[in-house]
Amino acid sequence: MFLKLFKDKTEYSKRDFIFDIVLGFICLILIGFLFFVSNFWIATVSVSQQSMTNTINDGDVLILDKLATVERGDVIVFKQNDNDDYIKRVIGIEGDTIYTENGVIYVERFENGEYKKFKIKESYLKNPSAGTYIEYFLCNDIPKTVIGKGQYFVLGDNRESSQDSRTIYTEYGEENPDTTAPNYVGLVSESQIIGVVHQFWIENKDITTKLFG
Repeated sequence: MFLKLFKDKTEYSKRDFIFDIVLGFICLILIGFLFFVSNFWIATVSVSQQSMTNTINDGDVLILDKLATVERGDVIVFKQNDNDDYIKRVIGIEGDTIYTENGVIYVERFENGEYKKFKIKESYLKNPSAGTYIEYFLCNDIPKTVIGKGQYFVLGDNRESSQDSRTIYTEYGEENPDTTAPNYVGLVSESQIIGVVHQFWIENKDITTKLFG
């Protein structure tokens, strides 16, 4: 009888020990996954600017994908300086030549040896008739701008109030020599980009704002 009880206790202890090991291993995996997600993959961003109104409004909280590949049309968050992060839409990507005519944005590029020219359809604009005007910068048409390797041409959907890549030029359409001005953005480099806000999260911004705001 004594041997049977001792044997049962020993077998139970082994099962308990194995269970604890497995449970601890699962917990470590979950902690590691959550650490990876929060530090390297997903983040929340609170918007405090009007340059993307009405697509994204001041006070909205959005989900940011840090690992996404940036494509034309994506909304991105990037590091403007040590203190400020900006949120804009990618209009031009590497290899593009961007320019405007009467407020309409055109893209020229070569793909697989073939020349292509097309205009950007911008149904998301707050005020499409505003053209390329911004409150402290006036250039009726953006001159042809070549987007180099690892660079992006970005604009705010609220064109009348957005500091963006148009600051490459002066009010006369000439290259802006003052690249250190507070409102200068220029072309955004790949190293500046923090992440992409996918369309799904933009469409569900009311939910994420309530959850994380």
